[in-house]
Amino acid sequence: MPITSFATNFRSIRLECLLSLADVGKLMGTSRQVVWSWETGRTEPNFEQLSRLATVLGVTTDDLLRPPPTG
Repeated sequence: MPITSFATNFRSIRLECLLSLADVGKLMGTSRQVVWSWETGRTEPNFEQLSRLATVLGVTTDDLLRPPPTG
C-alpha cells in the first residue's frame, strides 16, 4: 500500500511538533494504534478527526492533505 500525502505530511508535522504517537493519541482522545495506522497509511482519519488533528498540531487541514512539491 503506497504511503499517502496525508501520511507523509502527518508524520513530518508530528515530528516537528516533537509529539509521540501516544501524545497525539491522548490529545485526540484515541489510541496510539489508531494514530500509527494514520501515519503508516493503513487508514485515514475521517473529516472530524482530520479537523481536530489539524487543530492539535497547529496547522491547517490543507497542510495535512497537500501533495508534496514536484520537481
